[in-house]
Amino acid sequence: MRVLVVAMALCLAGCAAQQASPTATNTPNNPQMASVLAMRGAIHRHTNNLPAALADFDAALRLRPEYPEVLAERCIVKGRMNAPESAAADCDAALRLNPSLVGGYAARAELRMRQGNIAGTHDDLTEIIRLAPDRANARSLRAAIRVTQHDFTGALDDANAAIRLEPNNASNYDLRSTVKRLLNDNAGAMADSNRAIQLKPDVASFYVNRGTLRLAQGNSAAAIEDFSKAIQLEPNNVDAYQNRGRAYALRGDQANAVADFDKVLSMGRRT
Repeated sequence: MRVLVVAMALCLAGCAAQQASPTATNTPNNPQMASVLAMRGAIHRHTNNLPAALADFDAALRLRPEYPEVLAERCIVKGRMNAPESAAADCDAALRLNPSLVGGYAARAELRMRQGNIAGTHDDLTEIIRLAPDRANARSLRAAIRVTQHDFTGALDDANAAIRLEPNNASNYDLRSTVKRLLNDNAGAMADSNRAIQLKPDVASFYVNRGTLRLAQGNSAAAIEDFSKAIQLEPNNVDAYQNRGRAYALRGDQANAVADFDKVLSMGRRT
């Protein structure tokens, strides 16, 4: 099973944009300047200019030390700059100042995921869902984590909720397809896989997942078509080559199977 939990980004748009009192002056300690620095830092973070983001967040916190939204933003930046201990201190400080700060839990969830703390990530996502039950991405991420914990029923509940909140998000259907397959609901899994591809037909991983399902159902010819489509979309997709090699082998096409396995090995993965 492919890894479901990938690099997390909960898109905390605007979490550092809270405005202070509108009484503006040009004094360097004006809280409004801290807010402007915070907003500029958030833009730098979203454009992946991490050093500039860190400089702006540091400056904002010098002007306004108890600024939980900026502490959460700085936690994200420090985590991505490989400073996990300092990042964790910022997240914890943000949540002490504001225990209901969704952005604080989101920042800490990303950090914990980077550290491989799956249980902690799950707890933070659960808190986000409690505070903001309409966050579809938190539902889908928790579903993916529950799959790794073999809580397939819980994962299905979260995937269903994510789809209710975002009925046109193709990735949610792809995720639920995997969950249903693990629950032995092959018909439901296929329906969701088809829906994911219908909504977004240019994603290689969707074809790999449907091909894997078709291969498990004994339809190796259709599986080969899906794996080939994935390779067309993403020529270096190792999973597509490896699974297509398996499908060819099951059909007795040893030459093509060996060719695909050779390709996998040339990309540095053992079959």
